[in-house]
Amino acid sequence: MRKILLLAVMLVVWFLPGIPVSADTQEEILAQSGADSIAVDEQTNSFLEDHSISFTDPQSALTLSPKELLCSMWNTFRAQLAAPLRLFFTLGLVVICSAFTSGLGDTISDRGLSGAYGFLVVMVAVSVLLTPMEQCFSMVSDTMESGSRFMLSFAPVLSSILAAGGGVVSASVYQLAVFSLAELAVQLTCMYLMPLLRILLALGIMDAVHPDFSFGSIIRGVKRVAQWGLGLVMALFVGLQTVQGMVSASADTVATKAAKFMLSSCVPVVGGAVSDAYTTLRGSMGVLRSGVGGVGILALGAMVLPPILLLGLYRLAVLAAGTLAELAGVRSLSKLLHSLEQVLSLALGMLCTFVFLLLLSTAIVMLAGGTGG
Repeated sequence: MRKILLLAVMLVVWFLPGIPVSADTQEEILAQSGADSIAVDEQTNSFLEDHSISFTDPQSALTLSPKELLCSMWNTFRAQLAAPLRLFFTLGLVVICSAFTSGLGDTISDRGLSGAYGFLVVMVAVSVLLTPMEQCFSMVSDTMESGSRFMLSFAPVLSSILAAGGGVVSASVYQLAVFSLAELAVQLTCMYLMPLLRILLALGIMDAVHPDFSFGSIIRGVKRVAQWGLGLVMALFVGLQTVQGMVSASADTVATKAAKFMLSSCVPVVGGAVSDAYTTLRGSMGVLRSGVGGVGILALGAMVLPPILLLGLYRLAVLAAGTLAELAGVRSLSKLLHSLEQVLSLALGMLCTFVFLLLLSTAIVMLAGGTGG
């Protein structure tokens, strides 16, 4: 009876080479992973279409040359340059007019009327700055929300490809990290980031309007604390992701080697061939993982680059106008513009930190996920 059972097993195994290692092609795996349903905004989708890049064809990212990428970045920079330049020239005109009006106010003996000139100057500058500042705040909030939506739809796709290639632990760690970071960013943006930026904006206006009060130190202190906090969060996240990536890659490597050993040792006659086929399958999944991850990084970069450039250019415009006001001796305008530059710097730092952590988590899992075997 035992000989008959052994003969039956050998006959079944004999025909195993005729059975494909995996019935799913890379296209089918991509379709099953949901790569065609990744949420991207219209601008990002236009960038991908212009360069013939898609998530359903990850190898299309190889056709993007450095020259095309630099040209695209330059075109984006030129498209974002008009509004900050217009703001700078408008503020420069306000500074020049303020220099004359403040000189006129100094010749008047009535201190109340002289102070009215400074108040009027600040109110004119505030009327010019309110719309760009509100645009910057809304842009930071919208970018974080759109980036979170994109990563919430992209992470399951990359995780499923990781799991299909044997990186089950790496896939679970990556998906948990991205989901946690995306949800945390949205909650912090709605509950703390936007109110904090608007409070600092109001303090900057009050600091310029009332010379007897000094809120500039508060703004600088909040910015310094926020910078330390962002640095601490970045260090903790990077360290945790690196350690988890190394541990998960090691765990996947052990599981892969155990599976290959079982296939080569326990499957009679064709165990070595099945083990080699499994290695080939994992290699193709590695190529697919790198391709999808690369397209995801390009898509996220195309999504966040315009707002980061616009925010940085607005900051430079306000900083240059503040320096011009300081040279012209318009103290109230100088205080206002330098305070608002601090607020824009804080908003830009928060946005860049969020984007950097998302890109880094994807890069780590691309390098470490499922590399063993």
